[in-house]
Amino acid sequence: MSMSQPAVFQLVAADGVFMLKGSYEPGSVATNLGCFLHIFSDTSFVEEVRNFVEGHLPDFEAAAETMSDGSQPLLWTELHHSFRAMFERRLRTVLEAEQLDADDLLSYIEELEQVARQLREQQCQHQHQSEPEGEDAVARALSEPRESEGHLFSSSSSPSPILPGSGGLRVESFEALLGYLTVFEDYDAFLEVMQAASLARRRSDDPTDKLVARPHEEVNHAVGTSSVAAGLATFEFSPAQRVAG
Repeated sequence: MSMSQPAVFQLVAADGVFMLKGSYEPGSVATNLGCFLHIFSDTSFVEEVRNFVEGHLPDFEAAAETMSDGSQPLLWTELHHSFRAMFERRLRTVLEAEQLDADDLLSYIEELEQVARQLREQQCQHQHQSEPEGEDAVARALSEPRESEGHLFSSSSSPSPILPGSGGLRVESFEALLGYLTVFEDYDAFLEVMQAASLARRRSDDPTDKLVARPHEEVNHAVGTSSVAAGLATFEFSPAQRVAG
């Protein structure tokens, strides 16, 4: 059993446009990291990303047509770098507004991540010791309600442990936040956004297009949270951009 559970993020709305949403347990907003829970879901930032996608979509599609060998164009990597830069600027803006130092934030998150990993290990050990066997296990599985598809937390699930020193943030919400803050680093996540926009455009041109036969299916991205250093620590903050806390 994995120590950390992957968080599922909706990256694209039903109409094919960018929309990043994160799911958190109740009370998360009031915690020490509450200001970061929805920074990429702000209306103005969502509009900025959508404009980026729409403006670069013709070049994205044209580049794909030149690659007859099935490889991916270099332009896609360049566009991903620009895509990442938007999210990094947004994060820097929030850091400055909250008067937080980037290095201090990284150290704090890494400490919480270590504690979260320990709590997960303890939780897994407890679950393993208390799991029923044989017919009892089957009966329990059949009686438990299923969680809603694409939603990390259900009303029937018990709260995850609270992270000491987090101001009340629970482990699952912390793991979800790590994925939320680093999802744009993932090249495949960027491709999902661009390809969904391309399919949506083709569908608007030809409603019978078979490539978009699932207009209401959300595009989701599973994000692991095993190492925040691999994501957040890639941000480049110059001394002039840091605001002492």
